[in-house]
Amino acid sequence: MTAAEASSLSGASFSAGTEQANSGGSNTCVYTDSQTGTLFEVTVAIASDAGTAQAEWAQEETQAQNQLVARAFASGFHVTINVSDFSLTGADRAAVGTGTGSFNGVTIAGIAVYALKGPIFFTFSDLRLNSPAAGATAMQGQAATVLTRLP
Repeated sequence: MTAAEASSLSGASFSAGTEQANSGGSNTCVYTDSQTGTLFEVTVAIASDAGTAQAEWAQEETQAQNQLVARAFASGFHVTINVSDFSLTGADRAAVGTGTGSFNGVTIAGIAVYALKGPIFFTFSDLRLNSPAAGATAMQGQAATVLTRLP
């Protein structure tokens, strides 16, 4: 996902993201906008085959949620993320998760989409301070666009 696409979804203005390798072989690109207090992440993991990817779905989804919470919330702060499956043409599985919370007078809102196509798992998330996160419809639409780019 490009910086322009992430900016369009989040309403922030992102320049190039920062790439990082994660444990387990996934990679994440992090976009930040300190002016708006917005964080946007894209993570991709590729399993050895589709069956392995299906078996690791819950693990990858949990890891993505944990990364999101670790970046957004202070130690000891609890946030509940509500996740529900949705139908995404071309995907083997797809889900959207939302969460909100507040800490020391600051409201934090987030949304993430998770999808699996064959051996490829991807997720992207939008976190914002003191404003609503991107809408589910827009995030799901972007997931459909991302799927068209996968082999």
